[in-house]
Amino acid sequence: MAILMAPHFCQRGAASFYFHCIISILTRTCPSNCPGHLKEDSDRPSPPSWIHEDLHPWAHTGITRDMVESAKWTTNLRNYSVHRAHRRCFGYCGDDDTLDIVFLDWSFWGWAEINIKPWKSLLKDLKEGNKRMRWMDREPYAYWKGNPTVALIRQQLIKCNVSDNQDWNACVYAQDWIRESQEGYKQSDLASQCIHRYKIYIEGSAWSVSEKYILACDSVSLLVKPHYYDFFTRGLMPVHHYWPIRNDDKCKSIKFAVDWGNSHKQKWTAVKRAEERKTCKRQESDRRGHRFGAGLGGSDAFAQGIGKAASDFIQEELKMEYVYDYMFHLLNEYAKLLTFKPIRPRKAIELCAETMACQAEGLQKKFFMESLENGPSYTSPCTMPNPYDPPSLHAILKRKENSIKQVELWEKNFWDNQNKQT
Repeated sequence: MAILMAPHFCQRGAASFYFHCIISILTRTCPSNCPGHLKEDSDRPSPPSWIHEDLHPWAHTGITRDMVESAKWTTNLRNYSVHRAHRRCFGYCGDDDTLDIVFLDWSFWGWAEINIKPWKSLLKDLKEGNKRMRWMDREPYAYWKGNPTVALIRQQLIKCNVSDNQDWNACVYAQDWIRESQEGYKQSDLASQCIHRYKIYIEGSAWSVSEKYILACDSVSLLVKPHYYDFFTRGLMPVHHYWPIRNDDKCKSIKFAVDWGNSHKQKWTAVKRAEERKTCKRQESDRRGHRFGAGLGGSDAFAQGIGKAASDFIQEELKMEYVYDYMFHLLNEYAKLLTFKPIRPRKAIELCAETMACQAEGLQKKFFMESLENGPSYTSPCTMPNPYDPPSLHAILKRKENSIKQVELWEKNFWDNQNKQT
């Protein structure tokens, strides 16, 4: 797990122990003077109880050495691969078909290859970016920009882009990262992309790190039915934090979602339509349109509330101190289940701040330094909550299922009515 940890200064009281790069490079060893330090109890809120659910398969049997040894060859924390259901692996995401234990992905400490800042800095940028344009003033379209070549599901999404012949209320763009890197990443600043009322999240070959960036944008997040989940998304509720999109008929589902959100201000002239199909922009008129989902409001105000609920969740619940709390509790609870005492392999190489950051260069080193912590926390981690009892867990899952079914019913009724009119 050390490969995921950000470099930091070791600190004891008022003294700080900085990187010993020269010694580390010459000896290829780590310093031994980095103490732990706790000063007071924490009053931070508890992390989600999904840790208990992820570890539940071994709650009574424990985790044996054979289990760990049989899984180690598939555990790859940078290049995620789908594992078999019987293996006990840490991964960036999980699904209902495997027993993978969901851990944190590397992007929280920056993604130098595509110029994405460490999460602590980027979270502030996204918050400031949201202030630049009110939700009502944003483009009333659904926006997505990414790499479509990694999965068929994304290639299908590209077909939902606005064209001269069809308008699915979507602006969909293929991201060329090679060109972006050559041009200085001028068109991929995430904090500058919060200018549409709706943003689409769709998985790639597995889950995508883009989900937290999309949810943080104050836009209504349109989640194309995901197969995978990461460590925080199971805390999201459909129609409260996001709007569910069908996977089997994406274009129609996206169009309905946007029409629903813009329902009482949705009218464009024929002349404007022709022009705006080329630019993927629209101007709203004052004429009132059809309302959908009246049972939940069916208004801009309600749609705006979904976007705000998601960004508030990300800003408040996904702070880096809570991310570190989650890491600690997950590894701590996992360690309690081990039925053997781990022994460091003879050929193992120790990783620490010096071995990671001292030899890094360019943007990677910049992000290492930007994401460093000044020392161990002065407060203890938040308190680990009790696991869900079966009735409570069932109620949460049932509520999610019912919310998605309700949206699908509204959508079906809308398209049935449209077909009758044509």
